[in-house]
Amino acid sequence: MRLLGETEALEASVRRRFAAETGSVNAATRLAELFAEEAPLLATVEVQSRAHALAVELVGLGPIQMLIDDPAVTDVLVNGPGEVWIERNGRLERSGVIADKDLIARSIERLVGPLGLRADRSNPIVDARLPDGTRVAVVLPPLAVDGPVLAIRRHRADPLALSAFAGPAVVQLLESLVREQLNLVVYGPTGAGKTS
Repeated sequence: MRLLGETEALEASVRRRFAAETGSVNAATRLAELFAEEAPLLATVEVQSRAHALAVELVGLGPIQMLIDDPAVTDVLVNGPGEVWIERNGRLERSGVIADKDLIARSIERLVGPLGLRADRSNPIVDARLPDGTRVAVVLPPLAVDGPVLAIRRHRADPLALSAFAGPAVVQLLESLVREQLNLVVYGPTGAGKTS
């Protein structure tokens, strides 16, 4: 049994035990069980909070994960170590999350590794699409002079209908071009809705 003041030792022990296990149990659920075993005097709310935070770090993207989970955020931009920027509701803003090289490296590995891709010195540029349609772009040093760059772009959960931003004549024209399988070029700035 551990005393409540041994936070670092407690977390290290839970990390070791979690890493030694494999299985399909939800990570946060299993981590909560481990915290409860390691520190039975810890309040349930504290156990759940610590388990969730550690699960996000161990199997998610750490503090970057909460940005990705925000439905109003479409872009997460990590331009080397330092503050992470986001696009929320169409506006670029500071997120308040600070990323160091280790967090960026872990995030890159967790995003592109399951796709069978690698980002390293021999492959310093990676463009990938996750199974949910999220796009990931990675640029590593020496090409990225200020440190590793990670850009994550999610698509709107509720795609816009063509009629929401084009008049009936344009909608009719585009529909006929697609129906006739003619070549069509769609261009515009980042975030304009080309993919939507």
